[in-house]
Amino acid sequence: MKKTLFCLAAVLAALSAGCSAGTAQTPESVKPAAQTRTAAAPGFRLKQLGAGTVAVSPAQDGALYVLNFWATWCPPCRAELPEIAAFASAHAKDVRFYGIDLDEPEGDVKGFLEKQQLQFPVLLDVGGKVAQQYGVRGIPTTVILNRNGQEVFRKVGGTTSQELEKVLKGLEQ
Repeated sequence: MKKTLFCLAAVLAALSAGCSAGTAQTPESVKPAAQTRTAAAPGFRLKQLGAGTVAVSPAQDGALYVLNFWATWCPPCRAELPEIAAFASAHAKDVRFYGIDLDEPEGDVKGFLEKQQLQFPVLLDVGGKVAQQYGVRGIPTTVILNRNGQEVFRKVGGTTSQELEKVLKGLEQ
């Protein structure tokens, strides 16, 4: 009996630690400009959901980018998506926003977005190469790149439109 209770307690402790990993807002999960990469972010080409291939060249085109790495099976990703989609829509003219889905079939992603009634540009990172290039270690991860293609913000875990707005306002000054 004691052995069973001990095993049950150990399993519960391991599960609780695993569920909280990557979701808490720790100093490591939000990195301002001074702590992010100073080199220009790599360019890449990915298939856009419902369209052709998109070439992203942050260091060359002088645009602001917001990249949100996510997946349909990720609860924190699903929770932030309505706010992320609203942000993308509100900033469609001044920011190049891409949701980058990690390693899921196009039909699954399309069905999920239709069911949730969400619309924003989604790129399909089959195989996770772009996530690897950008050093994504957990999802959701949101990265903001300035007009020089340099990373000025990175957050692992759910983000809000208020956080993104604050970073954009700082870039405009």
